[in-house]
Amino acid sequence: MMQTAVDYKIKYEEALAEIASLKYQLTELKRLIYGSKQERFMPSPGVSASQLTLDIQAETVAQCNIIDAKKIEYTRIHKEIVEKKSHWGRMKLPEHLERREKIIEPAEDVTECKKIGEEITEELEYEPGKLFVNKIIRPKYARQNNEGIITAPMMERPLPKAIAGAGLLTQIVIDKYVDHRVL
Repeated sequence: MMQTAVDYKIKYEEALAEIASLKYQLTELKRLIYGSKQERFMPSPGVSASQLTLDIQAETVAQCNIIDAKKIEYTRIHKEIVEKKSHWGRMKLPEHLERREKIIEPAEDVTECKKIGEEITEELEYEPGKLFVNKIIRPKYARQNNEGIITAPMMERPLPKAIAGAGLLTQIVIDKYVDHRVL
């Protein structure tokens, strides 16, 4: 029977290092559990308050051996999806609804101005028995010599930034308070 030589000095030093590490962990846990709330997340007395600890012992790092290292490579693909939305907070009104256009021209003289676009506002309206969309078109004109832009002011609406028109709001109030319908 063959006996192998065991170096007890190395085993003894490893055991001492492990005991010291476990004692440190035990004192830290006791401090977290039983310590006052102001001291729970304070660093140890030997470590300055401005320095963060990673709880890595030099002995443990020195004992680690890298057996097999692999290089991992990857390619990051960045796809940019560009989607133009008319407004972030609300959906577009359905296309199948009837559209009634109103064109509001500016009160000023625009004969020498160049048309550069339109401001389009859609509001949902209600007539008894059907819904439709009021499409309010306000042409934009640029003055000569880049002096500014002319646009007709928006007409008064019951709720300025709402998509609902006066007829639809009226019908909702009547349904709720007069006819006692649950929406």
